[in-house]
Amino acid sequence: MGERCEKRTMYTITCDECGREYGAWFDDVEDMRRQAYEDDWQDDVSKDGQWSWRCPRHWQFTCASCGRRFLRDWTESGRYTGTAAPHLCDDCLKAGRGPEPIEEHDRRFVRRALGLDTDGEE
Repeated sequence: MGERCEKRTMYTITCDECGREYGAWFDDVEDMRRQAYEDDWQDDVSKDGQWSWRCPRHWQFTCASCGRRFLRDWTESGRYTGTAAPHLCDDCLKAGRGPEPIEEHDRRFVRRALGLDTDGEE
């Protein structure tokens, strides 16, 4: 009886912050991404098209007050603000600052993008 050897390409992801591996291998990149999203992994595509991944302990947020980007454990994010959003960096939390108010034109843009009523606007 002869042996058969088959070459297959398999995909997995690794957290760019801590090196933690996702723990599963996939034949299809889209299946891998879909499953990683469901398991709270965060992805980011840089301007040069490079993918980076972060495990749930190293999500990157943008501070709703100062606009600075920071890392935080996604599962613990609600502990800092009492809700999952808005996200504030440690400096703004210590200073007691809150999120910047949303400008009216930004609010209309978000409502339009979500397909919600925009107060009679088309």
